[in-house]
Formats: sequence, structure tokens, C-alpha cells
Amino acid sequence: MPSSAGTVGGASQAQDVGASPSAEDLERVAANFRQYLLGWGEAERGEGDLDHYRSGLAAATFNGVVRVRTLDAIEQAVETARARLAGVPWLWWAGPDSPDGTAKALTAHGGVSLAAMPLMMRRLDNLPGQGKPVPGLRIETVKEPGRLRELVEVYSEPFPTSLARRAVGLTDG
Repeated sequence: MPSSAGTVGGASQAQDVGASPSAEDLERVAANFRQYLLGWGEAERGEGDLDHYRSGLAAATFNGVVRVRTLDAIEQAVETARARLAGVPWLWWAGPDSPDGTAKALTAHGGVSLAAMPLMMRRLDNLPGQGKPVPGLRIETVKEPGRLRELVEVYSEPFPTSLARRAVGLTDG
């Protein structure tokens, strides 16, 4: 599979009834998401001008770029991402913690927007019904490495297999 990526651009924002997120809330959510994705960078993880992660798993969700700090050198950032993520399917998340215009800049360099994902947040310090068990919810700790495949398959579901196999966008060649 050629080294390639798709952009997942511009998180849309939906307002929670009765609660408007602050800029600080948005920064914390973006930082949490970034930290989560960078945690998949077992094979390689880089933070700085280009925050990227590489798990080595053959699923785009688990390899990618989660933030670029400036668009001044976007061409070099794209080349760096291609080199660092060669050999695995990957995504470039263009979220609220990347500069305005990131998705457009990636499109100008051959990127293809795969989806606009909503950014949803809710304060957890005052939820109705706290402490009540949720019917049908089962929380399971997975310790066996072989079970990771099942998680990857379930977690990758938001991006149809056909898109993941094609690894659209930023293709070499």
C-alpha cells in the first residue's frame, strides 16, 4: 500500500443544551484527544511542529498526524508525515488545535477530506442519575495481545473498510 493519508477536517461543534463550552474547555478536550492518539505511537511518536503517532497497526485510525502548529512550512510537514508514516494507512486530523486553514492547506497538497466529525463535550461533574448502573453496559479489561485486533476492528468502524483500504489522499507518486 502506498504511503498515503486522508484528512479528517474541521470538527463541527454542537452545543449541549444548558451548557456552553468555554475556549478553555475546548483546549482541554483537544489536548485530551491529542494525548490519547499519541498514546498509540508505540512504533513512533513525535511532538513538536508536527505531532504524529505510528502504532504499526494496519488501520488508519491508529497512525497519523494529530496537529501541526504552523502552516508556514506545510509542504515540509506533509513530506515529513509521508516519510514517518510510510507503509501504514494513516490520517491527518485537522482539528481545533491546528491553525485555521489546515484542512484547506492539506487539500492544496493533495489531501482528501474524508469526514467532518462533531466535537462533543459534556461536563461530568453534575450528571443526572450518577452512580446508577447502565442496563446492558459491560466493561471488560483486555489483557491478551490477541484481543487487540478486536478493539482495532471495532474502533476503526467509523471509517468504512473501503476507505481504509484505498487509503485516500496525499498519495505518493
